[in-house]
Amino acid sequence: MNPDLVDIALTPDGDWAVENGDFVLTQGWDVIRDDNRIRMLTDTLTFRPYPWLGADLADFLGKPNTEATGVALQSRLLQALTLDANLLANQLEILLVPIGNTVVIHVVAGEGQLVDTYILDLEKGIRQAVDEV
Repeated sequence: MNPDLVDIALTPDGDWAVENGDFVLTQGWDVIRDDNRIRMLTDTLTFRPYPWLGADLADFLGKPNTEATGVALQSRLLQALTLDANLLANQLEILLVPIGNTVVIHVVAGEGQLVDTYILDLEKGIRQAVDEV
């Protein structure tokens, strides 16, 4: 991860953050978090500026929470989070915790830096965990 990364910050809703009429800038791990959030919560072809961007996690809806599903999910996430991204595959670890019909996804980068946690409900969809895990 390049600590000199700088980008326009995103709001929790994914909009550009604006303060006092100007864009809010973010840097370092916060750039990675924003980038990963877009990729995790987006299906390909739906993010117009970058139609190849997204993890297509909707493909997992209705699947059983099995080891095979976990392996496929981990592979999909690794591919989505490293494609044209600020992280390389050897800098990223995807930790999955299956709980019933839900998978808790921890994205860890660098040397143990928790980037974010997501909840994939295999019936309802994906959401970012906010102080719930």
